[in-house]
Amino acid sequence: MPSPPHDGRAPRHHVAPGQDPPPRRRSRRYALLAIACVVAVGAAGFVTVRTFEDDRPAGDGSLCWGTLTPAEIGELLPQSKQYRDTAGPLGYPAAPEERCAIFSGTTGTVFPELEFVIYRGYDALVRDDWFGPDSSVSTPLGNSVLGAASGSEGWVELPKCMPRDGERYAQLRVRIPVARQLLAETLVRTANRVRKQAGCSEGSLPPPEPRPERPSSSFDAATLCGIPLAPSLLAARTDWVQLWSGRDERHEDCIVVDGSAETPPSQSQPLIRVEVYRDELARLEISQRRGNQKAGEVAEATYSYGGTAAMWAICGNGAVSYMVGVKAAAGPPGAAGPSDAAHPPGAAAGLPSAADLLYAVIAGSRERDGCEWSPRTPTSNSGPSSRF
Repeated sequence: MPSPPHDGRAPRHHVAPGQDPPPRRRSRRYALLAIACVVAVGAAGFVTVRTFEDDRPAGDGSLCWGTLTPAEIGELLPQSKQYRDTAGPLGYPAAPEERCAIFSGTTGTVFPELEFVIYRGYDALVRDDWFGPDSSVSTPLGNSVLGAASGSEGWVELPKCMPRDGERYAQLRVRIPVARQLLAETLVRTANRVRKQAGCSEGSLPPPEPRPERPSSSFDAATLCGIPLAPSLLAARTDWVQLWSGRDERHEDCIVVDGSAETPPSQSQPLIRVEVYRDELARLEISQRRGNQKAGEVAEATYSYGGTAAMWAICGNGAVSYMVGVKAAAGPPGAAGPSDAAHPPGAAAGLPSAADLLYAVIAGSRERDGCEWSPRTPTSNSGPSSRF
């Protein structure tokens, strides 16, 4: 499971600073995949289409090269439907990409319910809506495994299949979100089964660490998910809550939502998102962004949902990548507030611009990351700049 931020973020399938990213890249990608599947099904021998129904006994009708049983798919997908998959002969590890998509119904379905893909490079991973209505917190897999998962998408770096193989990354995505731990375990288990079928000589992945869903916590304007912020940057709001992946040495993700909404916090539209990559994961991000963004340069983007700002650098304590998203004033939740330093134009009430929040996050992380920077006067419309 994907540079200026994805759909405002940079790491995967980047959008150039200032450009308006497509609102739903997933729909376009899935539509192209569906068309490709239809064409492939018409060519006998290229794609195998199998089906199963949920009331069949376990082990009968497994999909995706036999790596997912009906019982396992029943945990991930609605149990009242019939499913089919499209998967060619297993070509991993020689094939540049290995893909299996599971669709509901026997014919006519456009978008897959589940998709498992093995990519040759980190830059190929797909990460939809980094900051948008459907954004969700991504949590590291743990157990020294490089990867992360949310309730809708997860990715993991695979060990080499053979000693001379290059890097590979597996990604699992589902259309309807499920429990994050279930998706993480399915991702790793499926990857290991594919590797076993391929006859890989290197070791398998350990299971992801058991990490139960973290409950939401009260929003603290002075400390955003463990990061101390300058006083008065964020307005105190008793109705906001934060969802935080927790402290981690390589990856932390945080989303702030309106806790007064009728929907549960995990399903609410985000007001703020802050994601920080460090160490080995930060170096992967940086390797994809060097061509478009210099160290210490802030890449900003504004689109319909809100604004984003991203920066990477090699600081005193190592490599680090920061990504920040702030919801725009238009649209729920939040309404346009007064235009001043605390409520700049374009941001939702009580929120600074994405760039100003990014600088505050960098400053609040200085002791941990060792990034030196020059303070600036808050403004809502800043162009790319270097502060390191």
